[in-house]
Amino acid sequence: MDDKNKDFENEPNEDLDDLDDKEEENDSPARVHFLQIATLVLALAICALLVMIFRMRPRSENAGDAASTATESSTEVTVPDLVGKTVDEALKETEALHVGLKFRERVTSNKSEDTIVSTDPEAGETIKTNGTIEYTLSDGPDAVRLGNYAGQLYPEAVDDLRNAGFSSVSIKKRTSSSVMKGDVIRTSPEAGTKMRTDEKVTVYVSIGESADANLSMPSLAGMTRAEALRACARSGLFMKVTEGISSYQKEGTVIGQSVDPGMVLSVGSKVSITVVKKTVEDMSVNSSSDSETESTASSASTASSASATPTASGKPSVTVTLGESVTYAGGKYRLVLEETKDDVTYDLLVEKGQSLSFPHTVTVTGMEDIKEGTLRLFEENGGSWISRATWDITFS
Repeated sequence: MDDKNKDFENEPNEDLDDLDDKEEENDSPARVHFLQIATLVLALAICALLVMIFRMRPRSENAGDAASTATESSTEVTVPDLVGKTVDEALKETEALHVGLKFRERVTSNKSEDTIVSTDPEAGETIKTNGTIEYTLSDGPDAVRLGNYAGQLYPEAVDDLRNAGFSSVSIKKRTSSSVMKGDVIRTSPEAGTKMRTDEKVTVYVSIGESADANLSMPSLAGMTRAEALRACARSGLFMKVTEGISSYQKEGTVIGQSVDPGMVLSVGSKVSITVVKKTVEDMSVNSSSDSETESTASSASTASSASATPTASGKPSVTVTLGESVTYAGGKYRLVLEETKDDVTYDLLVEKGQSLSFPHTVTVTGMEDIKEGTLRLFEENGGSWISRATWDITFS
C-alpha cells in the first residue's frame, strides 16, 4: 500500500497544471488593459509637465517687449490742457499720448457739471509715457433756492436774480386780470426750487388784461436807469438797456430812447434806452456849450448845412440851420449831438439856453472819424428833459 501511495505522489498532477494555464490565459487581457491605461495617464502627465516648462521658459520676444516698454517709460510728454473738458474728451487726448487718467475727487465749481476742473500734473508740465494724470471733476456751481418774486416789479426781480448769480434769465409776457402790469406772475422753476446758478430761470410778467391795448411812449430822458425801467414796466413795455458816454449827464442817467415820447405802441412792445456809463466833461464839442445862449432867429422847417470844415483839432465841424419844432414849447433847452462809435453811444452837449426860436443856426463839431450823427433838442418839463425834435447831421 505504501508503494501505491508513493507512486501516486510522484505521478504528475496534470489536472492542476491545466487549471493554472487556464487561469493565466483568463488574466492576460485584464492586465494588458491596465497597462495601457497606466501608460496613457503617464504620457498625459509628461505632456502637461512639458507644457508648463515651455510656458515658463523665457522667450526672446518677451525680452524685446520689456525693452520696448522700458524705452516708452523713459519718454516724456507734455500734459495737455484738459480743464473744461469731459472725461471722454480728455481720454481721446491722453490715449494718443499713451498716458492714463485717474479720478481724484469732485468739487463745487463754476465749471459745468461733469467737466474737469484741474489736473495733476497741470497742463504744460511733463509726464512719462504710461504715467497717470489725476483729474478733479466739477459738480457745478453751488445750488441755491429760487426766491419768490411773484408780485415784484419785473426789472427789480431780474436784477435780484442776476445779483444772486443766475446767468440765464429770460422774460415772457402773459396777460393777467389779477396781476398789475409789469409785475411778476410766477417763475419757472417755481419759487423754492433748489437749483444751480447756471440753470435757466424764466420770469412770467403781466402785461394787463389785454394784449391788444395801446399806450403812449413815455419820455425817459434825464431819468435814472431804475426810474426808466419802472416807468416802462408800469406802462407794459419791455426794455433793453445799452450804455453810453455823456459830456453833461451824470452816470446812470438816461440819455436816449429808441422810441420818441408820445408815439403809440402796443402793450408788450420792446424799446431800448441808453444809460450813461461814464461822464466826460471836457468832451463837449463846442466851446460855447457851458454858456447860456439866447436865440432870436426866425422859424424855418428844415436843417440845412451852411459849411463843413475840420477844426484845428481835426474834428469835423458843420454849421446848420435848424427848422421849426412843432412840439417845442419855448422852455429851457439843450441841443445834444448823438454819435455812435464801436457800438457805444456818445452824447455831446452842443448848446444850452433859456429859450430857443427858429430858424436857429448852430455850429456842430463831431468826433474824429465819425461822418454822421443826430442832433437832438431837449426841453425841460417838470424837472425832466423831454426830446422835442431831431435833425440828421452829416459831416462831409
